[in-house]
Amino acid sequence: MTETKLHYKLYKTKHGWVTATIAATALAIPVIGGSVTNHASADTTATTGTQTVTSGSNAVTATTASTTSVTPSNQAVTPDSSKLDQAVQNAKATANVTVNQTPTQTVTGSTVAEAKQKAEQDYQNQATQINQKVANQKANNDATNAANSFNMDNSKKRELDQAVQNAKATANVSVKQTQTQIYNTGVSGVENTKNKINNDYSTQINNINQAVSTQKAKNDAYNKAVAEANTLNSTADTTRKKLDDAIKAAQAVKGVTVIDGGTTTATVSVSDFEAKKKQIQDQNTQQANSINAQIQQYKSDLQNYLNKINNNSSVVSSNEIIQNLTLANEWDAKVSYQVTGNNIKQSSQILKTGDTAYGHGISIPQGKQITLTNFISDTPQTFKVIATFTGLKNSSYQGRKITKLVEVYTITPNTSSRGNVLGIYSDPTNGFEEVNSKINVSYEFYYEDGSKVNFEKGTAYLAIGSLNNYQNGQDHYEYAKIISGGKAIGLAGSSVSVHNGNVLYSTYPNTARESDYGADSHYNTNPQHSPNFDKYYGWDTGWVNSKAFYGSGLVSLEGDKYVFEVGVDGEKHFTTDELRNNLPANHLWYNMATVIPKTDIQKPKLTVKYKHTNVALG
Repeated sequence: MTETKLHYKLYKTKHGWVTATIAATALAIPVIGGSVTNHASADTTATTGTQTVTSGSNAVTATTASTTSVTPSNQAVTPDSSKLDQAVQNAKATANVTVNQTPTQTVTGSTVAEAKQKAEQDYQNQATQINQKVANQKANNDATNAANSFNMDNSKKRELDQAVQNAKATANVSVKQTQTQIYNTGVSGVENTKNKINNDYSTQINNINQAVSTQKAKNDAYNKAVAEANTLNSTADTTRKKLDDAIKAAQAVKGVTVIDGGTTTATVSVSDFEAKKKQIQDQNTQQANSINAQIQQYKSDLQNYLNKINNNSSVVSSNEIIQNLTLANEWDAKVSYQVTGNNIKQSSQILKTGDTAYGHGISIPQGKQITLTNFISDTPQTFKVIATFTGLKNSSYQGRKITKLVEVYTITPNTSSRGNVLGIYSDPTNGFEEVNSKINVSYEFYYEDGSKVNFEKGTAYLAIGSLNNYQNGQDHYEYAKIISGGKAIGLAGSSVSVHNGNVLYSTYPNTARESDYGADSHYNTNPQHSPNFDKYYGWDTGWVNSKAFYGSGLVSLEGDKYVFEVGVDGEKHFTTDELRNNLPANHLWYNMATVIPKTDIQKPKLTVKYKHTNVALG
């Protein structure tokens, strides 16, 4: 805000603003006394007195005399002093005049008449001088009184004082009095000086009033801009309200992240305020429109997503997962086994790059190897294997290293005539193989200090892959059933879904043999909700395949012990024991990963960022 600085001046002496100095000179005039001596041997003396007329610091002095008249033969002579007496009385009656009588002067003459004449002439001269001085002093007094009156009660000065008070009462006006200017003038210059001073006062009054008027206009403009700025900085402004309403609407939409970009303040002058106001309002409107449009698009995308997953709340997309569990390949892990069962055969096989097991390949990098340990029962029986993995180096939870995993397997045969088999890989991420069985497995993880890992809800997930459903002649499916310590979740776009709240499998064929390429309508009764089994032909080659999600489901871990069951089931070959005994393929490979396979169907995400811009007047 601009500030007006004013300076004004007054006119003063130490006793007032204007002093008119009237000069006078001191003059002593003799007062004549006379005496006449006739044949006398002795002189006659008369004393004289002095009258002083004072004007201010200037003295006017006239000399008067008291006389003793002597005539021959003692005849008295009385000169006419009436004019002098009157002049003296007038002088005494005049302000700033002091009358003093000087000693008597003796006047001599050859005759009484001559002496009388001399005395009267002297009286006349004194009266003339006194009258002149009195007249001068009266003029001096009049000029002084006029100056004092001017100084004490001058309408122009009052007008100037009022202008100064008005200026002081006006915001952003600084009033300072400069050094007083002094005018010294004689009697004849008083009126001119008064006029000069009044003219200067008039100029000052006009300048002050004009400056105050200009500043008031600036103040009004500033205050108006401040009021508008306060409105602009609040929801009282329609564009600001529109923006804040859009922000609130976005915050109310589940799944939308709203980021406050902060508030910046632009400081502008009054002259630039309107342009800045328009700019801010345009920005508010643009942001509001953009946020609203993004929300509408997000809602549309979300509905499309929900339609694709059939509005199933047990289904998520890979981009929704917050994963704090890492189970990477453990090529150097050590594993020990404890077996409970009758006549369980145990054999080991070292696998390297390019080797196969159970009819499928294992992805093993160059220079690495793992061991497959098989537990075989030639006759159907339930047996138990405890596998303890130690020396884990690449596994962690919430940044804390996991070094040990204990897996407990209970193997139950699913046929009455075939032996059952369990094969365990020394790298736990490669999982296990089972033949003619269903497997109940528990997992318990341990930190370096020996304490158990306790998974918090929503922070640790296992991806369960290769859950096949074969079509045509091999009509069975592979399943994973969560018993405790976790929750089954489907992946958006996967053929695998959640059944009965805790079982993961595909309800329609998702795997084809090259020789039997074709869809079986028996397993695809509702094409709208069941993709063709060959939608992602060749997806089942491991986690490195970008389409691995198609045969995968998720388990959200919770607690310190995870228990699940895996096996094969189906409509055709599992209805009777005889059919199960003749099942063409009663085998599955289970593996797990913590890298969630990326789905083609992604749940839409939206991040909205906004900022507020305030304005301040500088």
